This record gives sequence, C-alpha cells and structure tokens, in this order.
Amino acid sequence: MVFSYPTLNKVSIIKEIGSVDFSLSVTAASGVAYNNEDNTIAISSCWGDLGNKITIIDLTKRKVEKTISPGGQIVGIVATNKTLLYQLYYKAIQFMDLTDASTRDITIENMNTSIKLTVSRHKLYYSSLGYHTVVCCDLDGTKQWSFKDENILKSPSGISADNNGNVYVVGYGMNNVVVISHDGQNVRNSYH
Repeated sequence: MVFSYPTLNKVSIIKEIGSVDFSLSVTAASGVAYNNEDNTIAISSCWGDLGNKITIIDLTKRKVEKTISPGGQIVGIVATNKTLLYQLYYKAIQFMDLTDASTRDITIENMNTSIKLTVSRHKLYYSSLGYHTVVCCDLDGTKQWSFKDENILKSPSGISADNNGNVYVVGYGMNNVVVISHDGQNVRNSYH
C-alpha cells in the first residue's frame, strides 16, 4: 500500500503486515498510481506553486526516478502499461507515454471540477466531483455511458473498476460506496 501525506510532503510505502517499508519526501504528494509494468508509482502533486508535478518512484530501488512537470495543476492520476493518465485541472485529461514523454489530450465535459480516474479493459472511467457524475468512455474520449443520480451518489470522489468493468465509486457527499455495472445500467448502493 502507498499513503500520501500532502501536508507532510511525504509518501510512505507500507508492507503487507502493516509496518512502513520506506518513506520518501515528495512535495504536496496527493494522487497515487501504481504501474505494474515497471514496478513504479507515480505521485501527483497539485498545490499551487508547491506542486503541479508528477514524481515517479522506483519501488525496487526505493528512490525517485524522475520528476515531470506537465504544465498545469494535476488532480486525478492513473497508470496503465507504460502510460500515465491524469487530469490537467480546467483543461483536459492528458495521456503521457512514459517511454518517450509524448502526450495527447482528450477533452471531456465538466473539466472545471476535481476528476478522479481509473482504467479497466481499454475503458476510461472518471468521477466528476462537482457535477455528481460518473462517466465511462473509450481511450479516445468517446462517451460510452454516464451515471448521475444525486439520491444515490453525491460528490463522487475515489473510483476503481474491476476486470469485469464494474465501477466502484466513493460518494463523499453521502459517505457511501456505489457499484455501477459495466454498462452503466445497474447500480448498487452500499452505505457506510
């Protein structure tokens, strides 16, 4: 497990037994994404002048491998294969190929809020905090489905998807977890 501490400017990697394996200094550490392709983690930092960078940590060597400045405030971040995906706040979701640092943007609706991201089976899922929505799209940004029901999900924050495409979303505004089926048609609500 990895814990980020934005106010302490620190990231801690925790062993399975619960003790700290090691910690590193990362300014304004926020989002965490694990890349199993090369056993690294990408840490987003997004606090004004202190952040706006991505720090890549090599877990085998236990050190910072490199720091990337993508040119804006970074909110959500996810890693898949040799690609990072992150939200440049108020701009776009950016894909970065880690082999050559090339980037491409996809523009989605409602960019002016915090967006959390996850990827599963060649689909991008994101939660839009201020608009109370969860969206599924392909990796080019073409929307497949959208879910919004403020009686079930308010202020969606954390998001994850399983191998079947079921999406798990933390409802910050209702202190719940909502499970949305792979096609966006069925929803199950788990309170507290």
